[in-house]
Amino acid sequence: MNTVRATPIWFIALGLFGLYTIEFGAVGILPAIMERFHVGTAQAGMLVGAFAFVIALFGPFMVLILSNRNRKQVLVLCLLIFAGCSALSAFTDHFYVLLALRVIPALFHPVFFSFCLCRSRFPVSGGTKS
Repeated sequence: MNTVRATPIWFIALGLFGLYTIEFGAVGILPAIMERFHVGTAQAGMLVGAFAFVIALFGPFMVLILSNRNRKQVLVLCLLIFAGCSALSAFTDHFYVLLALRVIPALFHPVFFSFCLCRSRFPVSGGTKS
């Protein structure tokens, strides 16, 4: 009997898909954001710009700070932050709350991405560590 076992790489791929949905998803719905929050194009575009700016500014430092932690725990924490911020952003009525909910995942974006790349490049035998 052949059973399919989910390997960590599938979870990493799913997480990266969700991560890029967070990153690029706002671009596709900018007109809806402008209409819902009654903001202009420049202000709505700030959601994308602030996300990229936070990644560029804090990314290397966040990776260095969290690199000595348990990778599995950090990856799970990142996924929970991504999911929580996405869920909360769907229900907010204030533009600047939405902006804050975009900035928080941007802090953990490089951490998740670099840990996933390390995990896929240097797989650990036995599957107990990441």
